[in-house]
Amino acid sequence: MRCKGTLDTNVILRYFLQDKDQSEAVEELFRSARKEGSYFYIPLTVVLELVFVLHRTYRMEKEAVADIIRSLKTIPARIEKESIVFKALELFIRGMKFSDAVIYVQAIEEGATPVYTSDREDFKGKPHAVLLG
Repeated sequence: MRCKGTLDTNVILRYFLQDKDQSEAVEELFRSARKEGSYFYIPLTVVLELVFVLHRTYRMEKEAVADIIRSLKTIPARIEKESIVFKALELFIRGMKFSDAVIYVQAIEEGATPVYTSDREDFKGKPHAVLLG
């Protein structure tokens, strides 16, 4: 399989939010990739932006945001650090900020623990975190 390019946050948002002006163009892009047997790359930073925009700007509930992120698997794409993204989603649903959840899960997966932080809200009680201050 060949990478057809990288998807930016706004393209994914327009697709999943069914933007009347752009969702059809994005769907055509995806159809063409499927036909060719190619895929798009989704950087971890794009996933972080997606979660932030959907939750903060569009005021979506965490479970609805997680459903959209899970739906990325329905498009012809490869997500950077996919296992970390989906493990972090579970922590996000249970109350952690998504960006902190990514930091925490990535540290565990890469053997780079503990996470030193002063963020008591998200890291209190986490076995692989050390609270400072």
